Amino acid sequence: MLKRLLLVLLTAVLASLPASLFLAAGISAPAWYILLVGVAQAVGMGLPALAVGVVVLIARRDAEKGGIRAAIVAVVLVSIFTSQAALYPLLRG
Repeated sequence: MLKRLLLVLLTAVLASLPASLFLAAGISAPAWYILLVGVAQAVGMGLPALAVGVVVLIARRDAEKGGIRAAIVAVVLVSIFTSQAALYPLLRG
């Protein structure tokens, strides 16, 4: 179960990473700082997705075998919506 939770956490962070790096790219700072800020934002933006993924993982585990695919799909979908919500004001104009 712990491996599955870590996989869901990694998926949540990786799914949010492109949007968070885009947001952090506007900072005038060294590349390592932009990467650090981008990863920190990805963790923060991935928290709602992580919560949904854990709920789906636990619900699917009780209903049938596994459930990791359903949890990863849920995490990616929620990450897409949170990333879009974070980027929309910047891309709008």
